[in-house]
Amino acid sequence: MALPLLGLGFMIATRSALDAGPVHVGQMIEPLRGGTEAAASRRTQLLQLCGLYAVATALVMLASDTVDGGAFEKLQVLLATARDANKQRELDELLADDGLLQGLLLRVSGTALLSIPFWHAPALIWWQGQGIGQSLFSSTLACWRNRGAFLVYALAWTVTIVVFAVVAGGVFALLGMPQLVTLAAVPAGLMFSTAFY
Repeated sequence: MALPLLGLGFMIATRSALDAGPVHVGQMIEPLRGGTEAAASRRTQLLQLCGLYAVATALVMLASDTVDGGAFEKLQVLLATARDANKQRELDELLADDGLLQGLLLRVSGTALLSIPFWHAPALIWWQGQGIGQSLFSSTLACWRNRGAFLVYALAWTVTIVVFAVVAGGVFALLGMPQLVTLAAVPAGLMFSTAFY
């Protein structure tokens, strides 16, 4: 539910930086602060949008869990724990499961398709005063009109994440500690998500 709000917070901070203003953590929650009656109305719309995003995301994840039969959750547990020969065998069997691949594809494509209408919607509600439906439509239209740039953007991030995974996996394998890849993924994910937004 917080993702659209955090996206708007990044936009507010960026707008402030471009206007040579200050950038601070408080900008992440600026839309939740008090203000005029118009700001209260936009805040209500924004919170409803966040709730809609949470419900839609939960439905995508529920559908993905149904398709893969819980294999993705098992994969996360296996990757987070130290591996012995039995766990490595279990991991290999899990990676060979077609349900896992189908669930992963549904997760990735579902969240990607979900992000399109929600990408610009918070800003359109907050700065333009659009309603939820209009902001979702306008965001989708903006993404469609810029689909070439978004495709290049998506490919660049895909390559970045794959290269990180390969390099981190190789480095930790050479050090004899492949289980630490998941530990390195957490700070890397935080840095990547900050750069992404």
